[in-house]
Amino acid sequence: MISAKKNFALAAMLAVAPLMADVPAGYPGAAYQGKVQEIPGRVFLSDFDQGPKDKVWHDFQTKNPWACKVRDSTGVGMQLMGQGGDKGDTKEADSLVKIRMGKCYLAETNQGDWTKYTVRVKQAGAYTLSMLTAASETQIPFVGVSLLTDKDSAGTGKIVLPITTYFHHWVYTRSLATMNLDSGTQVLRFDIVGNGPMNIDYIDFGYAGAAAVAPRLAGATETGLPIRGIHRDAAGLHVAYAAPSGGPVSIRVYNASGAVLARSQSLARAAGPTEAVLAMPVARPGMLFVEIRSAGLAVVRAWVQP
Repeated sequence: MISAKKNFALAAMLAVAPLMADVPAGYPGAAYQGKVQEIPGRVFLSDFDQGPKDKVWHDFQTKNPWACKVRDSTGVGMQLMGQGGDKGDTKEADSLVKIRMGKCYLAETNQGDWTKYTVRVKQAGAYTLSMLTAASETQIPFVGVSLLTDKDSAGTGKIVLPITTYFHHWVYTRSLATMNLDSGTQVLRFDIVGNGPMNIDYIDFGYAGAAAVAPRLAGATETGLPIRGIHRDAAGLHVAYAAPSGGPVSIRVYNASGAVLARSQSLARAAGPTEAVLAMPVARPGMLFVEIRSAGLAVVRAWVQP
């Protein structure tokens, strides 16, 4: 069982994989047991790529303390479904859990952990993401994941994951986010970036048609409040957005550990294209989260600090 004191949440980054035309030069990983996972379809997080530490995977711990021992040399936390009295919080989730009995899932991840997955995207377009997850409590600032492709710095933004009644009580949540994917063989990077105990078994990618204009988040909408661009210069972080009419706008910037790096409250109420400049400490290269709220709307966008 995962300790309630363990901190972890989830994020992911899509790049491209070896031995294929789309693969970035120098990627040293390979699909686990030579089996490339396919999209549309189900990506099992316990089947992360084989390869060297800090190139293909990274884990805070040096030893996996749980019952799934097939990849112990990595230290990546994995548990066997059924070892902790696993069941679903809903009838649907319970049936999905029963199918997975005796199989490994990703468990006890910590801030700073990450794993990569070689996937083959059969068709370019927009995909909805659904997940089988378990968590018992919420910790500030969020429990969530973010997926990012090497060709799209926007990614999914922050996806808030549901809280269940116990660490081994699971829920299947549909359409947690929408993201655009190009066709071809790629590498999914799954980064642990926030706070909150979490187990996660897999991510389902469902084809949703032509590429969407922007990602959509569970519990939030970009209707009337799109982030149009993010960049940084000597003045600070520039966030361009289209504000809805009548209502204050607030912006917050988080780092990968969930700490607030900058915030701006009660910005201009005027509707239409607007750009805010936030002064913030110089961050190391890596993923940041830009959150903008107004008139009951909330959008979070992942952004890579160069």
